[in-house]
Parts: sequence; C-alpha cells; structure tokens
Amino acid sequence: MKLRIHDQEIRFRLSPKDLDNLEAQKTLTETLKLAPDVSWTYSLTLNGETPTLNAQSERVSLTLPETEFADWLRGPEIEWTYQQAEPLLTLLIEKDLKPHRS
Repeated sequence: MKLRIHDQEIRFRLSPKDLDNLEAQKTLTETLKLAPDVSWTYSLTLNGETPTLNAQSERVSLTLPETEFADWLRGPEIEWTYQQAEPLLTLLIEKDLKPHRS
C-alpha cells in the first residue's frame, strides 16, 4: 500500500495483492520507521457505515463502509473518493494496476 499526501488530500494506492488482502482480512496496515524509536502507521479497515478518518501524531487510519467498499474492490472502478467536510479533506483510494513499474 502506498500513501500520498498533498495539500488537503490523502491518497491510498493499493496493489492487486493489497486489494485481495483487504477483502480477505478486512484491514491493511503499513508502518514506516522514521528513526530507531519513531514510527508512523497508516491503515485501512472495512467496518461501519460511513468513512471515518482517525488521525493521531503517529497514526492515520481510515475506516470504510464495508458493503459499499466491497463492491468497489470487485468492480471495474479505479478510484474511490470521499470528501470530508470538517476540516475539508479529500480521501482517495486507487487501484494500482501496474504496481511494479519503475
């Protein structure tokens, strides 16, 4: 899973393997070690009715509506978008169909 943060937008990019794991396990988590004693974690979880972003200093987690998102996982759409109202923030999830390009 790749993460891109730009302006007021967070984009999660999922490889085919990530998509399979998210569907099977209902959660994906990645941890980035920034220093020996500092790490930062980001995750996606299928659970609930509405998208919910939980942001803390060491973690960003996005909970997605399981039924709606399961249809997207299996469907032909490449991008899933949600606009958070307060603070204004765009959350995107993309299918990375060519995860090994240079």
